[in-house]
This record gives sequence, structure tokens and C-alpha cells, in this order.
Amino acid sequence: MDNSEKIGSLRWAFSPCPNDTFIFGALTQGLLPQTDGITPRLEDIDRLNALALQGDVDVVKVSAAMYPAVNDKYQVLPCGGAMGEGVGPLLVRREDNPRAVSADSVVAHPGKYTTAYALFRLFHPAVTQLRTFVFSAIENAVLRNDTTHGLLIHEGRFTYRQRHLFAEEDLGDRWRSDFSLPLPLGLILIKRTLPEEIKLAARDAISASLNYAWAHPAHVMPYVAAHAQEMAPDVQKSHIQLYVNQYSLTIGAQGERALQALWAAVARDGNPMPLTPFFRE
Repeated sequence: MDNSEKIGSLRWAFSPCPNDTFIFGALTQGLLPQTDGITPRLEDIDRLNALALQGDVDVVKVSAAMYPAVNDKYQVLPCGGAMGEGVGPLLVRREDNPRAVSADSVVAHPGKYTTAYALFRLFHPAVTQLRTFVFSAIENAVLRNDTTHGLLIHEGRFTYRQRHLFAEEDLGDRWRSDFSLPLPLGLILIKRTLPEEIKLAARDAISASLNYAWAHPAHVMPYVAAHAQEMAPDVQKSHIQLYVNQYSLTIGAQGERALQALWAAVARDGNPMPLTPFFRE
């Protein structure tokens, strides 16, 4: 079995969000030379984090803040992830709600292992009433007054105004102001126990898939559209332009510094700093 076949036999999992499907579209559809393609699981980010905690997949997209919890099982691949430059999860409330977030607020979030949750805990430690929702249900939770506020991720940041929500704070902007670094949002992890040549082949396949998508976007956008929560093409493109950037191709030294800063911030909440997190040749 060659490396292409071995890559195809791995258990892959990522989200249906446009940045992930854009990056992995060519690989999934078998558009890369000498690569048969992969058959991934597409799951909500909270479910992806759970899969990583269970060790049930070989290559998986996770929230950047949760990596210390799976450091013993996985390494961070240098490509395929998402970092924001002054943008991140949005804290929103109803337009007719004049009250800023406070100790008695009730906040909807997309999962306790998500970067959104970790950042909110970091910046608003006095708020203790936090409720988990599937990310796509958070806008409705706020609109129904089930919660006073919500943390929006993915496409929600492009559509909240249409639903009469008010953005109180961009946690990515707050992160940049406090740390002067890009905000790590999502990472691609690979099982530590896999052979080194398979890790290299997976890394190279992801990079090739992204470069193919940049060169031939018309070949992957139908795949993106088929899985996007928000079907408007302009929203999908805006999402990709914002979250698929140079850090998606290679994390680099600046990205690694940002990750170490995020993990150190999470460590204040009782999580250990990860050891040898990055896969290197």
C-alpha cells in the first residue's frame, strides 16, 4: 500500500464550514494528482472536539484552545487550521437589549472545549451562567431570549445584523489588543502513533489541497456550497477570505507563538501546557 492509499484509509474528520471544506475540498473529491481522495466525517466543532478527546479519529479539526486536553494523543499539523487577524468569536445580544454583558448575564456558547468559550472565560470571568448550544442554534437562542447573549462563530458573524442582533464585542479584536498576536481558532491534529511518513504525507496532501483550491476555486466551491450552513455565495466567500490565509498553509513562528500564548492563557484555568505539540520533519 503506497502513502496515497494509506492516507485514504485514515479516519478524517472536519467541519462543514466553508474554511474547512475549501481547504479539504480537492483532497476529498480526489482532485489531486496521485491521491485517491478521502472520505471524511463532517461534524459540528463541539462533536469534533469530543472525537479528539476520545481518540476516535486519525486526522481531526479541533478548537485551538482545547489542544492541551489531547496533547498525549495528537500532534499539531502546521497546515489546514484557522487563525484570525483581529477577528474571532462575536459576543452578541438582541438589538432591543441595552444591557452589556455582566455577572448576571446568561451566555450561549458552542461548547466548553471551543476557543470561543475559552476566550470568553478569559475576558469575562465573572460570568458563570454559560449554556451550550450547537453553534448554528445560538442566534435563535438569543432572539428567543433563552439567553441574554451569545457567542457566534463560523458564518454567523456575517449574518447577525440581518437577524437584528448587536455585536457587543469581537473577542478576536480583544485578543489582538491584549496580546498583539493572531488568534488561533482551529487546528488540524494527527495521531501521534502514526508512522512519520504518513504524517508527512497527510501534511503534504492538506497543503496541496489548499494550494489547489486557491488556484482552482471553481472546482471546490460547489463542494463548499453543498455543506455550508449559510447558502449565500457571498457569505461563503467572505468566510473563506477571512479565515483561510497564510496561517492555513503554514502556522509558522508567529502562529506558534500565538498558540503558546493561548495555551498559557488556558493554563490559568487549570489546564497543563502541552509538551512537544508540533509535528516536525
